[in-house]
Amino acid sequence: MKLFKYTFCIFFCTGFFLHSAEYSLDNILIKNPTIPFFGENMKTAAGYFTIINSGKVSDKLTNVKANFAVAMIHKSSVDSNGVARMEHLENVIIPANSSIKFEQGGLHIMLLNLKETLVHMETKKITLIFKKSGKVNLNFLVKKATESSK
Repeated sequence: MKLFKYTFCIFFCTGFFLHSAEYSLDNILIKNPTIPFFGENMKTAAGYFTIINSGKVSDKLTNVKANFAVAMIHKSSVDSNGVARMEHLENVIIPANSSIKFEQGGLHIMLLNLKETLVHMETKKITLIFKKSGKVNLNFLVKKATESSK
């Protein structure tokens, strides 16, 4: 019975930490970086996460880099005619004492020309570069897409 409890705790705790990653850099906190996984034949992907700025001044996300793909900051939108568009952004301002969500249908990291196959539950490193806070390397968890991420 003790072995079962110990094993359960290891699997539960490991899974919990994999799914609730946080990275901090000065007054910037980045939570839950993920890449939705739709299948092995993906040529492009998107990175989602939340940035929280607890500081008294704004900061600016100025660049993103990845070794496994071309990484860019993008914003999706739908116009009044129902036409979906994706716009490349040079930067994103993170106002003081606020948060910005990178999520489906809005801001996201666009990953183009994938150089390798994504694998469910592996991590991929992406570097975020901020004007004031500097750079931070994140491990994005590749997670099977759910209905909410499609």
